[in-house]
Amino acid sequence: MLRLVVFGAGPQAEWHVRTSRAHARVAHVTAVTRRGSATTAWADRHLAADSAAVADRVRTADVVVAATSAREPVLDGRLVRDTWRRAASTRAR
Repeated sequence: MLRLVVFGAGPQAEWHVRTSRAHARVAHVTAVTRRGSATTAWADRHLAADSAAVADRVRTADVVVAATSAREPVLDGRLVRDTWRRAASTRAR
């Protein structure tokens, strides 16, 4: 069962979650937004981007999605498990 962390709460984020659920069993989805407000019905948990709990969720996630138009990085890539980062990156070396 997959554990998803999704940065963003708009239509692109929702479709990533829907697609994941259509193709795999999803244990839970954490939505990370600027304020952490529960604006999405598709997420099991909502966290503010500056919450200390975000790092723990990213470290244990099976899939991390960054579906945001933020101009600055929204997460520290070092928190993502290395095997997944390489599998998902188009720039993997």
